[in-house]
Amino acid sequence: LKYTDTHYGEAELSSKQMADRVSFAPSYFSRLFRSEMGCTYSEYLRQVRIDESALLLLTTDLPVETIANQVGYKQLSYFSSTFRKLTGYSPSEIRSWRQA
Repeated sequence: LKYTDTHYGEAELSSKQMADRVSFAPSYFSRLFRSEMGCTYSEYLRQVRIDESALLLLTTDLPVETIANQVGYKQLSYFSSTFRKLTGYSPSEIRSWRQA
């Protein structure tokens, strides 16, 4: 979790890479992660990225595309749709809260 929480901006951070990192078989890593965390590794990573992007939207003037890239999304459209799916708001709506 610490590694993911500090390296979430790397675009290629898969459960297989994490399994390799801790010397587990990918299937065992996936089962163990879900058992301990109550979600899949990719769901956890997605939530970490969206949480960090929301914080950046509220505390910086960085363009949304820059924030998307910093948190590991290569495509702005995919970032925006994922952000909306998890938060219920668009990135620009979150950004507007800061200015209110």
